[in-house]
Amino acid sequence: MSPLPDGYTLESVEASACRHADARQAAAIAEACFQSACDPAQRPVNDATVAWLLDTVPAYWNPIHYWGAVIGSALILSTSRVLMQRFLCAELTEAELWAALRQSPTRSAECGYLAGTALRAPHRRRGLALASLQASLDHFLAHDPPRPTVYCRIYSEDGRRFLPAARRGLAARGWVLLERQSVAATG
Repeated sequence: MSPLPDGYTLESVEASACRHADARQAAAIAEACFQSACDPAQRPVNDATVAWLLDTVPAYWNPIHYWGAVIGSALILSTSRVLMQRFLCAELTEAELWAALRQSPTRSAECGYLAGTALRAPHRRRGLALASLQASLDHFLAHDPPRPTVYCRIYSEDGRRFLPAARRGLAARGWVLLERQSVAATG
């Protein structure tokens, strides 16, 4: 991975000196990108979600900073193969996947759900989202199974453009990225 452009840094929410403020700002950017408040099938982006992420997976949530200000983030959630398959086959919405993860007392890390890569528009197309995703995955792999399957669902045209770069980056390390197809595409 090439170095980040001047002024940009990555740091997990876990390592952040301002973890609550950084997490809330990253969540606000994700909400602006995904418009999840208007879509009940997506995971909610609210204070309860932020609190759960801070308590559960802060090391897998990597904000991107520009001169100290949060301008985006990437988030990976560890899941089971069963949940992944149900989500990929459209048996679960993202909101239902999220609810299942929050109710589970144990964390299965057979798979990693790319729950979101969100970045403010002026900072896109600089490799920042991919670098943040890589940082999340590196920490995930350092603490969980060596070759999990990573999966996602694309919610925007920007995400559609990001997908090939994410696939190449993961494939270079021997990982697979599976995408949930839209309901219309799968039948």
